[in-house]
Amino acid sequence: RPLPAGPLPLAGKREDIYFPTGESLGLKLRNGAGALEAKRRLRRSKEGVELWVKTLHEGCTAASSHGPRLELDAAKELELAPEEVETLGSAELPMLVRCRKRRRITDFGEEVDCVFIAETGLSVVLAERYRSISVESPRLEDIGPIVQQLGPVPEGAIVAGYPAIIQAVADRARAALRGEREAQSSPTAPETGPGNAGDA
Repeated sequence: RPLPAGPLPLAGKREDIYFPTGESLGLKLRNGAGALEAKRRLRRSKEGVELWVKTLHEGCTAASSHGPRLELDAAKELELAPEEVETLGSAELPMLVRCRKRRRITDFGEEVDCVFIAETGLSVVLAERYRSISVESPRLEDIGPIVQQLGPVPEGAIVAGYPAIIQAVADRARAALRGEREAQSSPTAPETGPGNAGDA
């Protein structure tokens, strides 16, 4: 859910920095530092169960006055075209998404209280709070029974990995920025009233 103005929740908790790159690839700095962590979705079953693989890549990010940026080495190592990653050499300030997490390990995976903070140029554009429930198993046949035990999926839930949530938050933040820019560039219509009515 969107968060109201004011201090954002979960301050001081683990805070990862994500680079939005679509639903099938997650790029992040764990706790905002260290090697670039890449999670790539290898396949998705007809039931919606996803298989992901994680790799670590050194020397793929650099600090800047607007926050961390991806270097060209990231595109080379991950075999991405530079245009696939918006933070590579973009003239416009890139969108980053910070994710604060409070985790609880469960018998089947984990449950996480998450705050997603979309920002550009170190300015917060959008902040939303989610409850994330993950079901993990090396055996596909184990997933279905566990999901059934959890009950029906809440209305409006995102059934996907973190990269899909990151991308959705980033897209809403970009839409909000576009709306602000359009509002600022639109000419103000003259007010009408008893003293300034237009010609008949």
